[in-house]
Amino acid sequence: MPYCAIDFGKTEYPFDVSPVCNRTSAKIMGCVNYLARKFPNLVLDRFGILDKNCAAIRLPVLTNWSLIDFSLVYTKNFAFRDLDSCPVLCWSGGIDSTFIAACFLHEGINFRVAYNEQSLADSWSEEILKKLESNNIYCCKMYRLEEYAELDNCVTGDGADILFSPSVDDLVVNSPRNQFGQHMGISDALSYVYPNEGKLLYNKLLNYGKKLRRNISGDRDLSRLINWGTFYYFKRDYFRAVTGAKKENMIPFFDDSAFMDISYTSYWNSTYEDGCKEDRRKFIASVFGKSVFKKIRRNPSPYYRPSNLDELYL
Repeated sequence: MPYCAIDFGKTEYPFDVSPVCNRTSAKIMGCVNYLARKFPNLVLDRFGILDKNCAAIRLPVLTNWSLIDFSLVYTKNFAFRDLDSCPVLCWSGGIDSTFIAACFLHEGINFRVAYNEQSLADSWSEEILKKLESNNIYCCKMYRLEEYAELDNCVTGDGADILFSPSVDDLVVNSPRNQFGQHMGISDALSYVYPNEGKLLYNKLLNYGKKLRRNISGDRDLSRLINWGTFYYFKRDYFRAVTGAKKENMIPFFDDSAFMDISYTSYWNSTYEDGCKEDRRKFIASVFGKSVFKKIRRNPSPYYRPSNLDELYL
């Protein structure tokens, strides 16, 4: 049986590649991504091009805003005079949530922090935590994922990676393997899983690139395109689903069309491996001190990923 690699421990698990959903985006993503097949209800074209989407947002446009400049302006949306109603940053210990903390501190926004043991997986994370506490930021350690659901006004950094710094691993086609053990290209994978409509689906994907005014020169471009357009909701909502938090109580900081435009304009071809988080690392260091700059690196945030995917119900 054809199988795909899933990134939990880089272990490959077999799974059936039979159709799971009639939605175009889920069909395409399901051919190249295990999690898209596991949770097809979180695969949806947010622009309403591939799928009918009543909540479709406008198409992205070019912008002159930089990520840091707009983030600093955007923090004003989280300014509360009452400390009891100020935002609670769900701090993973990674660059994106630490960047949000740096923006809040820079702009004088009152906030609290919720973290857990995995947030302190790196040495620099402990230094950041000490600096947060030295700035009179209340930091509460969580011991169970369900505890996050009991908090109000939570803010996360979810969705940032797919917008600004996808990993090369996210852009490598994770398609079924052929008889030689090699991953199929997107076109072949679509035709393999959907013999009668694979070519049609592939042409829809190419047209999707034209609608979004993105040049396509190979499977890596196609993978970036389909992930960016249809897998965003999964990346944005996964932690909320894992914790069981209500939508109104857990807000992704970067879930705004302006951040989408910044991603579209300046980060489309960027990957984490290319050092595209350097600007955020420098900003974090400017707020928390130069001593953390060389230590800052991506925290894999294992607590986002339940060991048993069957435990996740959406």
